[in-house]
Amino acid sequence: DPRGAPSSADELIIIGVLAKTGSVFNGSDLVEALRGQGLKFGNMSIFHRVDTVTQQQQFSVANALEPGTFDLADMQALETSGITFFLQLPVPGDAFEALEDMLLSARTVAAALGGEMKDDQMNNLTGQTVEHMRQRLADFARKQLTKRPL
Repeated sequence: DPRGAPSSADELIIIGVLAKTGSVFNGSDLVEALRGQGLKFGNMSIFHRVDTVTQQQQFSVANALEPGTFDLADMQALETSGITFFLQLPVPGDAFEALEDMLLSARTVAAALGGEMKDDQMNNLTGQTVEHMRQRLADFARKQLTKRPL
């Protein structure tokens, strides 16, 4: 890979949900929208989708503002210009299902908050971008298979 990017970035699938220019998401609306998607606040002070059967993390949601955490103790003061949904590869279970789940959650939260869906380059999320994400999952899975000793 000539880009010389760290391999860890290849293992993250990122979707941003940003507030429209000049506005912010406020804490209680944001948390309500995330919890409405079955996301639980936890580890690293961010939200996670945890598989109810396996108890394994499927994907997470961080604050787009540094340091990326949510201060639930001070919800009234919590405001952010955006949130970041991310899927860490390898995903336990079905990666494609986890991606669809993350996309649906991000769309629902964006709709609830009046936000806009973005890709990891902060461009509007398009069908083509989503197709590219699916391709990355497939490529990653293929690489994992070829790494395994026979």
